[in-house]
Amino acid sequence: MKKTFLIILILIISACTSNTQSNGANTPLKLTSPAFADGESIPVDYSCNGTNTNPALSWAEPPAGTKSFVLIMDDPDASSTPWVHWVIFNIPASARGLD
Repeated sequence: MKKTFLIILILIISACTSNTQSNGANTPLKLTSPAFADGESIPVDYSCNGTNTNPALSWAEPPAGTKSFVLIMDDPDASSTPWVHWVIFNIPASARGLD
């Protein structure tokens, strides 16, 4: 059975409701990992059937005004309702990834 996971990176932006930058362009924040390509399943190594560790993650420059990041690891295939494996919050706005 192929397991899929959803990793959601949420921006906490002061006095902003969108991620529109000062140049007026909408630029979505892109989350990447050297462990797997966009749209692929997270490798078994990062599950309870492997080393049970998180894959390295990185992201680019956030929109101006970003105060911190929240990272949610959600498993939509775990049961009839999505299962949240972990939540990390108060990641500094200066961070560009997690090892």
